[in-house]
Amino acid sequence: TSQPLQAAATSHHPYIYYYILPLSLVTMTVTSAAIHIGAYVSDSPAADSIITVKASTKESLSSCLSSSKVNSASLQSIDIFLQSSELLSHYDSLALASLVQHLGSHGTLSVHVISDGTAKDDTDWGVIMTSFVLAGLKTESEQRVGGGGRVFNARKPAKTKAASAPMRLNHGGNKIKVTLNLDDDDDDDNVVIPNNVELFTSPLVSFE
Repeated sequence: TSQPLQAAATSHHPYIYYYILPLSLVTMTVTSAAIHIGAYVSDSPAADSIITVKASTKESLSSCLSSSKVNSASLQSIDIFLQSSELLSHYDSLALASLVQHLGSHGTLSVHVISDGTAKDDTDWGVIMTSFVLAGLKTESEQRVGGGGRVFNARKPAKTKAASAPMRLNHGGNKIKVTLNLDDDDDDDNVVIPNNVELFTSPLVSFE
């Protein structure tokens, strides 16, 4: 509940009444998400800046954040927690591509595999590394934790815009236009270029 009604005097108004809101009612900005997969349960205290969501099944992992109304590109980090015995049955390597849309540029995503006594040296961790690649994340580190568990960390790269601009080339005072498409396997495409003209091209280049 709010504090008792308070009064303050100003030069223009004898009294202005206001309420003092308790800290628990102040809206905090959510910057991180913790996703608990399958049977994993955490005893860590809740934090105002972290939203915790549950993905009970493998199929629910990809939509768990959007179902919780998390805005796109609003998070600085996503932490996924699951038990080692449920790695193959509950971790969806294709789901991360849907989750990373909620990360801002340079945001981090970590997968915490908690050992429940089933993690072995021959455990196939490739499913996690593959999921990073499919989601367009840059793998940063892999850490061993107690009992044979692992923590895999990756980062979302910043968006880059490919610069493209027309390039003009004059040869003998005459304009020439050259279009090269190196993705085309048609051997019948021929481009004739004067001997004293040197071109440096990307897969698709147009000169006018």
